[in-house]
Amino acid sequence: GRADGLGHARVLVAEADRALRPGGLFLMEFGCAQGQAVADLFLPYSRRWAQVDIRRDLAGLDRYVVARRAPCA
Repeated sequence: GRADGLGHARVLVAEADRALRPGGLFLMEFGCAQGQAVADLFLPYSRRWAQVDIRRDLAGLDRYVVARRAPCA
């Protein structure tokens, strides 16, 4: 997906709230240099998500996102 490698992530972020109950968690791993880009994917859908956190692996590199669906999105 695209030159930045985030094509599938774009689709998942755009559609994930439909598969989750209110308060449900969305977790996705990504490349260590993509943390900010992945966080930015959630911005157009910010009303759907109560929390979006980029987490680091044991080496201290951005590695996965944990997002919680908003209670009433």
